[in-house]
Amino acid sequence: MSAYYKMDPADWDFRTAELSLEEEAALLRIINAIHKHDQPVPNNDRVLAGLFRCSTRKARTLLNALIEAGELRIEDGRITNDKAISDIVQRGSVSGSRAESGAKGGRKRAENAAKALSDNESGQAIASSRIEENRIEYGGGGSACARETVPSSESLSVRERILIAMGLGADGVVGPSKFIGTPSDVAEANRWLAMPGMSIEAVEAEIASIMRGKTDGPPSRFSYFTNAMTRLSAALSAPPLRAAEILPLHQNHARPTGHGIRAQIPEKYRQ
Repeated sequence: MSAYYKMDPADWDFRTAELSLEEEAALLRIINAIHKHDQPVPNNDRVLAGLFRCSTRKARTLLNALIEAGELRIEDGRITNDKAISDIVQRGSVSGSRAESGAKGGRKRAENAAKALSDNESGQAIASSRIEENRIEYGGGGSACARETVPSSESLSVRERILIAMGLGADGVVGPSKFIGTPSDVAEANRWLAMPGMSIEAVEAEIASIMRGKTDGPPSRFSYFTNAMTRLSAALSAPPLRAAEILPLHQNHARPTGHGIRAQIPEKYRQ
């Protein structure tokens, strides 16, 4: 059970900008429940009605709206939020890492203390202990650059990958109080990916190609690209032409003779 979790108000306002007040409250209740129990919420009408303090019918309507907005999804009969689950996993990893580091530090200090008692050069023993503690705390040898992990495209969300393809930062901010990549934009992108033949790599390439020829800046909504994605899906999912359908020119068009005018000769003059 989580006693608390971090919440960035600016990020929350950004994510919920297009939600109604009821939908935002329902989302907050779901995320709180996930953090409280360290797991997704059962997809059960009575459970939802209890969380939202409303009828089961109203609770189902709110849930469907949040799924459509891309904030929640159903997985194995449970309601989950990707960011909440990611926070829980990260929190568990940090806690386990700190416990292991604490255990290593305790063992090393005990060894150093024993060594110091049997070593006449106590100053050297103390200095060695401090160096070792620092090494454990900061993760061992090697340069900071070598330890730094550069995020790969697989670690980015669909929204972030599309924004980068548009030539923007992953946060989507384009000016004071102005941003691109709202929940409705994410829902639109998910509709592209559900089209036949589509993949996130194809979407990125198409957007990058469009943006190279766009001189008036990025569009305000992802839906600007929807027509292009529809055409791309049709092209990617179209069956290949068969060889029999590609005929030589002389088989498709008979060569005309003369000017296409046939002379009318009376029968009596014909040989």
